[in-house]
Amino acid sequence: MIIGMSVNNCIFLLKYRLNIISIIAICMLVSSCQRMPNVAAELTLSVKPVKVFEFTWSDVEGATYYKLLEKLDSQSSYVTISENIEPNTNLYTTVRALYERTNASYVLQSCNQNGCVDSPEVTVNKTINQAIGHLKSNTPNMTDMFGSDINLSADGSTLAVGVPNENISYDNNSSSKNEYINTGAVYIYTLSENNWVQQAHIKADNIKEYNRFGTSVSLSKDGNILAVGALGADRAASSANDRDPKNAGAAYIYVRDQETNQWRLRDFIQASNAEEGDLFGHSVRLSDDGNTLAVAAIGEDGDQSSAHQTPDTQNKRQGAGAVYLYKYNGASWHEEAYIKSIILVARSDNRFGDKISLSGDGNSLAVSSYTQNRGVRGRVYLYAKENGQWQAQQFVEATNPDNYDDFAKGFSLNKAGNVLAVGATSIDDRLVRDPGVVFIFNLDSNDQWQPTAFITAQNKNKYDYFGYRVDLDSSGTLLVVSATGEDSNGIGLTGDPNNNEQRDSGAAYVFQLTNDGTWQQTGYLKSTNPTRSKYFGGNVQISDDKTIAISTTYEDTNASGINGQYTDEPIASSGAVYLY
Repeated sequence: MIIGMSVNNCIFLLKYRLNIISIIAICMLVSSCQRMPNVAAELTLSVKPVKVFEFTWSDVEGATYYKLLEKLDSQSSYVTISENIEPNTNLYTTVRALYERTNASYVLQSCNQNGCVDSPEVTVNKTINQAIGHLKSNTPNMTDMFGSDINLSADGSTLAVGVPNENISYDNNSSSKNEYINTGAVYIYTLSENNWVQQAHIKADNIKEYNRFGTSVSLSKDGNILAVGALGADRAASSANDRDPKNAGAAYIYVRDQETNQWRLRDFIQASNAEEGDLFGHSVRLSDDGNTLAVAAIGEDGDQSSAHQTPDTQNKRQGAGAVYLYKYNGASWHEEAYIKSIILVARSDNRFGDKISLSGDGNSLAVSSYTQNRGVRGRVYLYAKENGQWQAQQFVEATNPDNYDDFAKGFSLNKAGNVLAVGATSIDDRLVRDPGVVFIFNLDSNDQWQPTAFITAQNKNKYDYFGYRVDLDSSGTLLVVSATGEDSNGIGLTGDPNNNEQRDSGAAYVFQLTNDGTWQQTGYLKSTNPTRSKYFGGNVQISDDKTIAISTTYEDTNASGINGQYTDEPIASSGAVYLY
């Protein structure tokens, strides 16, 4: 005898005589014909600092797992950003690169083995500004200039912030007026379980007034090695009759214990020919592995040119500047090269080494000299390590060079050492005075640097000083550019770039290299509290995970810590860093 039946819209023909095996088979068949969930879970998105997107929902009947999908804009398609989310999770938190998501939307799929049902989409819209990070010193003071230099690890999870003008109490009383002036400090922030926290507040062991520890900072790729420049450090006297050379400068190397997350001083470095006023430590840069270090001394007086193994001690060209290269052998640092300008100019005070950039492998170096003495144009000088020896390659300058262009005010070399971005803040065009531009140079097959692109802002205006600072990601296909004189009153990531009501508030831009070889503007960034003369964009950084850090040393709120509240009682030039 045969019986017909229907279960969950699946039709079966059953024999009258059933045994245990056939009953089990029927149950399995019925289960396999179960429908996908009847309804989708309702998705809620909360945007929180720093860079946190928090997704919540309630489970629905029939769903055995969930998927979260993202669409960046109306021209994009949905892609899965998290799958196989188990029931009873009800919360998914992620840290996202913000500038790409001003128009993002999200869908949650409620799924079982038979399929998925989509929730209504939720959008970010203007709530995205709530996710921007605002970092300050724990005890901000006037003219601290928090953010004088910043550096991110490659994965964007560690941030070093230099504060060279921070004062330090010498009687361990935080409210005391007894302070060492401008001793300086470095703050370390880390991303831990989707939250940014302050991990360390580092001060030099050899505290001295006007040391300006934190003038420059640099992290290794993994963020576990830190170099700090202190251009005001004195050199120890070599004899009882030798006076301390003031402002000779120094570099400090710190390492992070990966178990305790404690930072300790490992090395203290000064130039072998250190002299008064050399300002060694004005700029520092580490290679990816932290074993090659470049240190600029913009006040060094040597009269040599090009690359050498040993430094000049004649001091015939005051303030010419130099860069020193060091190699770590596992126990100590060896000074392996002394780098000078390829061209010796007639005038002194060349400030060679004002900015430096080092490739990831530590074998390519770019050095700027931008002092605009009449007849001296800004340039970037390129050097490479070949067969164990450092050699001068060439210099690059604007394709239409002129005096006072401020070419090389800011520049960046990518990690492969084959793409160079250079800002020229005071180059005019036919319609606008000093809007600023960025030049892109590429290293060709003959090891020659060639200009390949000329970038301007979409909303360029006079005296924007676009190109004040630039930073390339490791691939050389993403670029962040600041324009400290930009005037818009826009806020965060959603502002109107054409409303010029906050003079010199400053802005930053993101550019992407497209498949056809052109650079397309993909982001426009402002601070969350733009006001006049804050010059947002004093330093910029972009990591490989597209985290962007931007500082302004002129920010003056009385907030403290991470996203602290503030009132209308400004602290002039206390400084801040913003995370996007």
